[in-house]
Amino acid sequence: PQRAAPPQLGLPLGAGETGTEGGSEEGEPTVRVRTIDSRPRRDRVSCLVRVEDLPAALLSGGDYDLTVSRRGRVDLPAGGTLELDVAERTVVRLAGAVYEGSITLDPRSCATRTNVIRARPKPAELRFRAGVIPLKSLTVTCESGCFLKRRRADTFPKLPFPAGETEMRVELTFKAKGYRSKTGEFNLNPGPNRIPIDLERIE
Repeated sequence: PQRAAPPQLGLPLGAGETGTEGGSEEGEPTVRVRTIDSRPRRDRVSCLVRVEDLPAALLSGGDYDLTVSRRGRVDLPAGGTLELDVAERTVVRLAGAVYEGSITLDPRSCATRTNVIRARPKPAELRFRAGVIPLKSLTVTCESGCFLKRRRADTFPKLPFPAGETEMRVELTFKAKGYRSKTGEFNLNPGPNRIPIDLERIE
């Protein structure tokens, strides 16, 4: 009597699986291979985001929006609140001329609360214009309004504003080899500020 063929070891294919099968011309049993897709499923959740501390006139003027990582710009409603669907950790930044702020949304927790972006003035960035004098050869010292001494003009740091302030007055002294030093006062605003420098050459 003929012996019964041994039972096949392969498992039936199900959802999320792929398989291959094959057999030889001599009648060898078919082998079924299954592969399970182990990649995690990403479910989107809706997170409530609100911008605070941005002046009402700027908020309603339409000059500010949000930049969302891997998604680009999103319009900011006049009320300052909107919902964003996220499936992974997502950075949201306030974009505009004077104010900035950011928050990171985590889908594991952001749906259970209101996620607040605190708007704050951008630091003052001093862009020196010294004519023929290379900025690396020009030193800048804060006499009042800040506390920086003998900093090179090409590496001068940004100046943060005190809480609630969007204007700053500083007194700066400029020095360069072969030129007479000069001191001047400047009113600074958030973001870039052009600082013209006119030093007199020593004859």
